[in-house]
Amino acid sequence: MIKRFLKDSALYTLANLFTKGIAFIMLPVYLSYLSKTDYGILDYITTVGLVLGVVVALEIAQAVIRFSSESENNPHAKAKYINAGLTFTLGCYSLLLILVHLNLESVAHFLTESAENKTIASLSVFSYFSLALMYLSTVIYRSNLNAKSATLSSAVAAAITSIITYLLLSHFSMGLEGVLWGVIIGQLSVAIINLFNLRAFWLVPPCWETLKEMLKFSSPLVISSLGVVFATFADRLMIKEMLDFSELGEYSVAARIASGMTLLTIGFQSALAPLIYSQLDNPDTPRNLNKLLRYYVVIGIGFILVAFLISEPLIVLLAGEGYSKAPDILVILSFSVLLSSAYLFFPGLSIARKTHVLAGINIFSGVLNLLLNLIFIPKFGIYGAGLATVTSSFVSLLLNIFYSEKHFPILINVKE
Repeated sequence: MIKRFLKDSALYTLANLFTKGIAFIMLPVYLSYLSKTDYGILDYITTVGLVLGVVVALEIAQAVIRFSSESENNPHAKAKYINAGLTFTLGCYSLLLILVHLNLESVAHFLTESAENKTIASLSVFSYFSLALMYLSTVIYRSNLNAKSATLSSAVAAAITSIITYLLLSHFSMGLEGVLWGVIIGQLSVAIINLFNLRAFWLVPPCWETLKEMLKFSSPLVISSLGVVFATFADRLMIKEMLDFSELGEYSVAARIASGMTLLTIGFQSALAPLIYSQLDNPDTPRNLNKLLRYYVVIGIGFILVAFLISEPLIVLLAGEGYSKAPDILVILSFSVLLSSAYLFFPGLSIARKTHVLAGINIFSGVLNLLLNLIFIPKFGIYGAGLATVTSSFVSLLLNIFYSEKHFPILINVKE
């Protein structure tokens, strides 16, 4: 298990290194062509997309990973699960597109505080659709333990998105619209190619019973995942509501750079989940997870130390002199990313299908983050938002460890 995990994790990490490298390169490009306020609006649009990504398709992608990975030796069953997930996702996002365009002015005001930005609102929802389809296509690759194709397609999509965005910003001065068009073209084009290459896994007759089985598993995760989103991104939502888009822009610069911590976590996450479910009958799995957790902690501490040492010069290099609060925010949010991703090593609740308990933990953490933001932001500004996020991440991890160990212990009673 560890050998396969390390191989797949290395591939996911290399792909994420590439995509995050592009993100770092693109950050000063964004800030050269977008004002701090525009960048804040972009980050808010992105955050709203994360919320919709959880709600719209009822987390069906999580069911694809779970059930198709367990059907490794039954290709027909695997194909039924993949077909159901894809069909449901397409239907849900088609409905979202219709509803948004029937209420375009209201959506524009919600996203940008101006009803005149209808084009931005329309492009935003098309970008949500493109990202969802791209994500599902890589989930299908991952569920088939095809890390090479998943990582390559993600890297290609990131490259196309960045190139198109740069051209639209630099040569056509399209501003926010150019960024959104870049996302749509880059993500949707690669998603379509992926789904064509994967057609053998989803070109089967639809099965309503299969979809019901998947939704029974994934639907409770919607509330759970919303808790995760709010625990992680409530800071952006609250800064926008309690301060303004300019403050959100500065906070978002630090958050974007802190996401570099996912160079560690995305490799673990992408490779670990399918392997855990495919190795449940292996008695060595708990011990292997324990060992991988220790590796994660050591590497994570190294990331935090590096963030502390280079935060200020890095912010100046990428964003310029007008972001004086961002270095401290960067360190705080890097620690939060490390904490919030450590739950991956404690899969007991998911394995035991105690999704209602998992949902309760995540809801509690999300509500806690919202309350802490309400308390801290008026006192400490965007620093308070960072403190609220890292505190709720820590509480969420403790609760996940406590309940997971009851069903699938990796910290206790694990012999070396």
